[in-house]
Amino acid sequence: MSDSDLSDELYVPDIEDSESEELTDDIEDEFLLDEPREVSGGWHLISDVFSDERPEDIPEFNTDYYGLNPALGALPFSSPSDAFKAYFDDTLMNKLCEWTNARAGMYFAHHPEKRGKVNSLKWRNVTQDDMFTFISLLIGMGICKLPKMAHYWQHDWLIKGPPVFCKEVMSRDRFFSILKFLRFSSPENVKKDDPKTRIEEYLDVLRERSQTVMKPGKHIAIDEALIMWRGRLGFRQYIKTKRARFGVKAFVLCPSDEEWQGYSWNFHLYYGKDTYMIEDPNASRLSVSERIVVFLMKDLLNAGRHVITDNWYTSLRLADYLETQRTLLTGVVRSGRGPPKEVQEMKLDKKQSVFARKGNALVVKWMDKKDVCVLTTKYTANIVEHKKTYFGNKTVFFNTLKNVIRKWEV
Repeated sequence: MSDSDLSDELYVPDIEDSESEELTDDIEDEFLLDEPREVSGGWHLISDVFSDERPEDIPEFNTDYYGLNPALGALPFSSPSDAFKAYFDDTLMNKLCEWTNARAGMYFAHHPEKRGKVNSLKWRNVTQDDMFTFISLLIGMGICKLPKMAHYWQHDWLIKGPPVFCKEVMSRDRFFSILKFLRFSSPENVKKDDPKTRIEEYLDVLRERSQTVMKPGKHIAIDEALIMWRGRLGFRQYIKTKRARFGVKAFVLCPSDEEWQGYSWNFHLYYGKDTYMIEDPNASRLSVSERIVVFLMKDLLNAGRHVITDNWYTSLRLADYLETQRTLLTGVVRSGRGPPKEVQEMKLDKKQSVFARKGNALVVKWMDKKDVCVLTTKYTANIVEHKKTYFGNKTVFFNTLKNVIRKWEV
C-alpha cells in the first residue's frame, strides 16, 4: 500500500443518493457549530468531524533504505531462480548439506550392518548442487502432483512425472536417500521433548537472510499464516477459516507497500506455549497477542512506521505502547479492547458511522453487513465525498453522522 493510497483522511461508507442534496446543506449549517462531546474514559464523541485533528504530529518516517537490498545486484529479480537463490544462498544451502551429512554419519555409526548403504546405494555426502537439485524436484512435485513419490520416475505412459525426473538429473534411489537423512538443525542438538530443536536453527538462518534481502518500508502488516501439514505433529493447529485448515501456525510480518507485497521480513512459528520475551519492561503489561506485534517489530520501532493488524492483535493498550516507540497502528478492534462503551452500544443503521477520539487515538464505527469498529493512531475523522459511477451516471454519497448523534442522545 503506497503513501498515495493512504491519505490522512479515513474513508467512511456512504448512503443513498436520494439524501445527498439535503445532507449537503445540513453539514454546512449544523456540523460546523457542534463541539466534540466528552464521554466515558476520556473519550470525546465527535459530531463536528470537520474540526477533528490529531493533537500531535505524525512521526516522520526515517530509515537508511527500504525495499530489496541494492547489494544483491540487478533488481527486480530477472527470474524466479534469482529470487530463490537470494534467500537460499550458499550459507543456507551449505548448512542444509552439513546437517544432512551429519545425520547420515550418525545413522551409519549406530547401524554398522548397513555398511554405508541405503536404498541399495552406497551413501555419498550431499553437495550444494545435490541439494539444489533435490529442492528443485520437490518444487516440481508440488506443481505436478502424483499419488506417490516413486511414480515420478516410472516409465509407464499412463502415470509418470515430467521428463526432469530421470537418472541423468537425480535417480530415484538417490532422491530417497537424501530425503531419509534431510535435517534442518544439527542432529547433536536435537531433543525429543523439544520440537523447536529440530527446525529452529534452520529458521534462524532463513530469518536472518530474509532481513538481509529486504527491509520493509513505511507500512507493515502482521497476521498469522497456516502452513499445511497433515502428518503427526505435536504443535499442529486446526484453523477452520484458513484454506489449509490443518498445519503449522506462523506469525508473519510483511511489507504492505504494493511493490513489496509477497515478501516476508520476520516470522515466528507457534509451538504451543511461547512467551515472546521483550526486553522493554514497559511491555510487560501487554497481552500475548499484543506482545507478538512488538516481538516481530522489535528491530523496526522508532522509525515512524505504520503497522496494520486484525482484531486479534489490535487494542488501545497496544496503540499507546507503540506510540511511545514512534510507531502508528491501524486495525479492526474488538469490543472491550479500547472503544468507549457509548460507541459500542450505539445502534447504527446501514452505512451510518460514528467517531470518537482520545488523544492521538481515533475510533470509527460503521454499519456494513454488521458493526465494524476500527482503531487508528494515524488518521483523522472526516466525511469524504465519494463518487461512484453506475452505467455512466455519477452519484454523490454522504455520511449521516448527525442522525447517529441525535439517536444516541435520545
